[in-house]
Order: sequence, then C-alpha cells, then structure tokens
Amino acid sequence: MPSRQYQLAASATASLDAAVNLAIARRGVIRAVQWSVIPVSAQASGDYVRVELSVASVGQFATNDAQGVISGVGVGFFIVTSGSSPGCNECHLCQCDVEAGQKLYLNINENGGGTWAIRCIITVEER
Repeated sequence: MPSRQYQLAASATASLDAAVNLAIARRGVIRAVQWSVIPVSAQASGDYVRVELSVASVGQFATNDAQGVISGVGVGFFIVTSGSSPGCNECHLCQCDVEAGQKLYLNINENGGGTWAIRCIITVEER
C-alpha cells in the first residue's frame, strides 16, 4: 500500500486549541507519528509544553478517558540553576483508521514564557 506523509508545524508561545490542522486526502491507517519539540527561546525553570495530535479541535490534556487523542508528547524544563533547555524527538507507532476529508488537529498546552518550535509528521498507509 502507498504511504503519504503529512506535516503539522507551529510555533508556540501560549496554549492554543487547534493551533494548526489538516485534512486527510485518502482513507487509510496512521502508522506512525513523529514529534519534534524544540525550545527556540530562553526557558525558565517550570516552563513546559504539551502537544497532542487529535481528532478533537479542543485539547484534552487533563481529560480522563479522552477519545480523540491519537498521540502526544510533553517537554518540561525544571532546573536549580541556569542551563540549556532540552528538546524532544520521538516516534510513536500506532494503528488508527482515518477517512478521506477527516480533520486532524495539533493542540498545544504551554506554560511559561518560552517559545517552542513544534513539528508533527504523520505517516498514513493509504487504502
């Protein structure tokens, strides 16, 4: 089966529901979600960002038994003295059916004064 890659990219300085979205071109199965979350400005201790790929346009970060979340990742920065802020690169394998025209959303939950570069690459095996 052919595969298609989709990308969602955002720069986060605050929490934002449906920061960016995309529509699936053809029916298929999400096989992998690759995350890159990188700090691009100074971070202070206690700053963090959580991001989720979801079929829901509203973040479900604190929702128990959330049904719309496909994948998510969080990066926190907690230090005693000054230092560099870590980033995150992760790949999550999954098996999630998607339909042509279905919307996927990138929801962001940010705490602190930093700026984060967020990139989410979704691999869909088309059917």
